[in-house]
Amino acid sequence: MKNKNFILNKKYLNKKNFKVIKYDFRFIINYLKKNNIKLNNQKILDVGCGNGSFLYFLKKNYPNNLYHGLDMDSNLIDLNKKNKSLKDINFIKGSVKKNFSKKNYNLITFLGTLNIFKNQEFILKNLFSNLQSKSFLIFNCYLNKNNIDVEVNYKKYLIKKKYIKNGIYIRSYQSMRNFLLQMKLQIFSIIPNPYPYTIKKSSGMNIYTLKIKDKNLRSNDLNILYDQYLIVAKKK
Repeated sequence: MKNKNFILNKKYLNKKNFKVIKYDFRFIINYLKKNNIKLNNQKILDVGCGNGSFLYFLKKNYPNNLYHGLDMDSNLIDLNKKNKSLKDINFIKGSVKKNFSKKNYNLITFLGTLNIFKNQEFILKNLFSNLQSKSFLIFNCYLNKNNIDVEVNYKKYLIKKKYIKNGIYIRSYQSMRNFLLQMKLQIFSIIPNPYPYTIKKSSGMNIYTLKIKDKNLRSNDLNILYDQYLIVAKKK
């Protein structure tokens, strides 16, 4: 079986992707500014930071903070440490499944990653535990508008009989909302995060868009339509 992390993270190792500003990044910055969430002299951590591109973009908009990036892929961590554009950011090798840091952060971001985990409640509780009081967790994920939790296990075949096995886990909007209510947060918002542009289909499991009823809907080679949401939660 091919190394799963290498296959899934291969695109992040391409330097051309580093300064490509994703629409999702702009969506988050626009939310912060619209809701007057100020970031100054804060400890900020991006979990599952990949090639550090979101941290780079966030730091350009909010320079006066202490930035950290966490990822379990040592190749990406080494790449980021050598990137001169990320020289003032501290990168840590670690897993979101574990108690990855003793530091208490003012903001944790977790983008494009939650749906690969089956026990999402455990993951989110671990993230909240690393926040100071009155601090924010911002994450995006796919949710099912219908009251059905969806689990899809797949095996992607590569060349020479090699393959990767993985899964995608999509909670219903209702079950995610119920979980956040149980956490007794100060506030939280679940915001639809549609995609206004066209993404062409490419190789691998990368997201592309399909035009349906004049809307661009996210999909990939699993033939699933994804509704993405941005979730902003403030700890008491």
